[in-house]
Amino acid sequence: MPVALAPGAAADDAPSYLSQAQAQALLNLDRSVECLRYAAGKRLQALQALQIHKLRDLLEHYPFRYNNFTNIKPIASLRIGEKAAVVGRIDELRTRKVYSRRRGRELPVVEASLVDDSGVLLASWFNQPWMARTLVVGMPVSFLGTVEHFDGFLRLSSPLHRQLDEQGFLKFVEEGATPEGLAAIDARIEPVYRARAGITSSLIGKLVDAALELTAEAPELLPASLCERHGLISHEQALQAIHHPPGREEYRTARRRLAYEEVLYAQIALIRERRVEEDGAKPTEHRLDGPRLGALADMLPFALTDDQRTATEEILAEMHAPRLMNRLLLGDVGSGKTVVALHALVAAADTGTQAAMIAPTVVLAGQYALKLGPLLDDLGINWALLSGASSRRERELILEGLEEGSLQVVFGTHALLQDDVRFARLTLAVIDEQHRFGVEQRQQMRRKGGGADILMLSATPIPRSLALVIYGDMTTTWLRSRPVPARTQTRLIGRALLFEAYDAIRQALARGQQAYFICPLIGEAKGGRAAGTDAGGADADAGGAGTVARASGADAGGAGTGAATDNAGGAGSAVGTATEATGSGNAAARSGRTGSRAGDEPEEFVSLYSEYDDA
Repeated sequence: MPVALAPGAAADDAPSYLSQAQAQALLNLDRSVECLRYAAGKRLQALQALQIHKLRDLLEHYPFRYNNFTNIKPIASLRIGEKAAVVGRIDELRTRKVYSRRRGRELPVVEASLVDDSGVLLASWFNQPWMARTLVVGMPVSFLGTVEHFDGFLRLSSPLHRQLDEQGFLKFVEEGATPEGLAAIDARIEPVYRARAGITSSLIGKLVDAALELTAEAPELLPASLCERHGLISHEQALQAIHHPPGREEYRTARRRLAYEEVLYAQIALIRERRVEEDGAKPTEHRLDGPRLGALADMLPFALTDDQRTATEEILAEMHAPRLMNRLLLGDVGSGKTVVALHALVAAADTGTQAAMIAPTVVLAGQYALKLGPLLDDLGINWALLSGASSRRERELILEGLEEGSLQVVFGTHALLQDDVRFARLTLAVIDEQHRFGVEQRQQMRRKGGGADILMLSATPIPRSLALVIYGDMTTTWLRSRPVPARTQTRLIGRALLFEAYDAIRQALARGQQAYFICPLIGEAKGGRAAGTDAGGADADAGGAGTVARASGADAGGAGTGAATDNAGGAGSAVGTATEATGSGNAAARSGRTGSRAGDEPEEFVSLYSEYDDA
């Protein structure tokens, strides 16, 4: 609920289209919860710990579940495992002792027998001796809990309970579980709020009711036409129903309205943020009929897939449009995101401007330079690789080329974000694995060009990326298919059959493919680096060790074969082949993974609102 009057305003200062009551309700939304009775001392501290400072915070502290005392069942109809409410009288009450092995002493168990016209139900409360003083034989009550089977009887373990008025109970017995009967015993769906030490859920519920009363006249925030188009109830109705739902359908309707409102505000905020980001920027209408872009299609040793062609056309069209591009290119590993990004880089060069491609690691940036550099050379495009591993002299030459404009494309890591990296005219920034770069870093690259187009690549978008796509901060393009179906074979073998792994590697090398070994850490060398060598000339990673062997004469279009052993996991090794293609002709070898390592558990995502509990 972002709408509010100016701080310090009075109801008389409200716009003429608001009534006095509406203006006062708006002011109340921003009043401190201290204005409510009981919200003081330790209770106030507990509310503040729950991030509840104003009445609007309190109203947006939605229940996380509900206790449904309206789902009343006769005892005879109860089923084991069912959660239900039962109405009857206490027929018998006793307290006994049971020995707790965990605590090493006897603890009390309060047991009660509840009877209605259809049967008898047991209820028990472990280590809750006060229940013997709360319940009285003959008292009309309502119990809510999950039905269990115990010693031949149905039982509720530690059920919730409500004492009933005698007259109301008698009327319920006469009317049954009808609207009149439920009203007689005040049966309702009770909200349960997240609480903490110092304040209970029931007290939060009372404070919410007081806040609802003080803000009941607040004006509707959404246009009537929008509510009618999407079948939305009013905001006030939604708040009432989410805190006190008459039933499942009313709850769903309220939840839908509040969720729609929250998504709408998020979308508006993101669009506003994007406008601020683009304020003062000068978009470039990139040239699409340049000679290099036309020549690129003839140079590629493979034909683009339908997905790649569509993605390329969408990205180039937006680069040509008189507005800034903010696009996310999504696709699995091997779907061909790199070749699509290459077309964007070439389009920038054809326009006479500069492009930067940023990767999160030196290795990945080097792979892009190794893969795309020869194609750029053939097209007559000057390029360079800038990273933290660049020598001082190399860095000076690259910075000079970027600033004077002689370098048209640069590959790099976070080093490109440094202040001393200045471009003559940067109009495109391609960011790989965009979830590893923050929003500020993306904006920093855009500012380096005075309004550069942004193209982000991702194979595994995190929830924030999906939110940005859904709510309007990014446009998105999908690569849903691979150029060539992945040919992956993985085998787990014992050490006694290790010769099979070597045979597979020999066969791969004979076909002109690549192979490499992955070994566990053996020991630390001086300087904290892992002991090991790299026959391919690349530095060993500081966190790993072993020997990496690259076969000579490997074909860029072939599949790779990998062999891995895992000493830490005991016996076992794996042999595998894999293809990872930018197009159907480019591939990189990937290693097989040992089967002795336990897989990571998938991350669970919790929905914004908990589901309605009708029991």
